[in-house]
This record gives sequence, structure tokens and C-alpha cells, in this order.
Amino acid sequence: MAGAAPRRPGRRPRNWSGLIHSGGCGAPPTAGKGYWNGELTARAKDGHELVVEATWTLVRDAAGRPQSIFATSQDITETRRLEQQAARSQRIESLGTLASGVAHDLNNILTPIMVSIGLLKEQTKDPMLLRLLGSLDASTQRGAQLVKQILTFGRGVKASASRWTCGRWRARFGSSSRRRFPSPLS
Repeated sequence: MAGAAPRRPGRRPRNWSGLIHSGGCGAPPTAGKGYWNGELTARAKDGHELVVEATWTLVRDAAGRPQSIFATSQDITETRRLEQQAARSQRIESLGTLASGVAHDLNNILTPIMVSIGLLKEQTKDPMLLRLLGSLDASTQRGAQLVKQILTFGRGVKASASRWTCGRWRARFGSSSRRRFPSPLS
């Protein structure tokens, strides 16, 4: 029993007739067929919430009049928690599969761009065009690194964290940030 106060034998609860007779908007569970089966939330004696699978059966006397309700309940809280955990794991797995698909598509887009940049670098001597191609090459390399990170996530492998100092950040992104953001007006 989940938290109900013990009753004296043979004593009916005040709302007993409401449990077995139909009528009104919220028909009681045992109305009609004489039984009910479903899930309920209940409170345990210590106050925590439980999910229970309950079956209520209307017991009648020899004349067919409702006499009592026979109720059984089983705690299924842990079962529901495990089902929710399995569903969450499936969603994460689906997300990893989606991420892997996106990463492969991005890789298919970046590969011909990277190859073209390499060919163009070999064929030109113009310093301005070489700087532009260098910038494009750096951007596609960052895109390729992003694809690797997405694939790592999709496979479920933990990525290794590395420490970034201001100097390392400036060396890696400084030139691209100067190209992308205008210098302050004087």
C-alpha cells in the first residue's frame, strides 16, 4: 500500500459509491465493465512519487449489488525511468547518425574546393591572388577541422581538450579576423 492510512476492517471510504457508480463528467474507473486497469501516480509513505500499474475490480454480492473494490497495484517507477533513459539514448544515437551524415556531405563539398585552391596556387604567381587563395585555403582547412569534430561527435568518441593561450589564438585567428573586421576609424 502506498501511503494510505490503515482503516478498520469492514469500514468503507466515504467516496466508495463514487468509485463504482457512473455518472457525471468524470466516470469512475470501475463504472460500466466493473473493472479498470491503468497507470496512476501515487505517493509512498515516505512522500516520494511512484508510478503504479493498478487494476481495480468491482466485487458484487450474491444479489449483484456492489460490495467492494478489489485493487492491486505494482510499482513500475524504475521500469518507466529505464524506458525514458533508453528513449533518450536512442535520440542521442540518432543525432550522432545525423551529424555523421552532415559531416560527410560537408566533406564532399569541401574536397573539390580544397583541390581547386591547390591547383590555382600552383598556376599563379600574382601575390594578391596568392594571398586570397591562402585565405580561402585557411577557411577550407577550418571547415575540414569542423567536419572532423562533427565526425568525432557522431562516432561518440570524446574529443581531447587542449589549452589555448591568447598567443596561440592570435596566431591562429589573428590574420583572418583582421581581414574580416575593419580597423577602427580614426
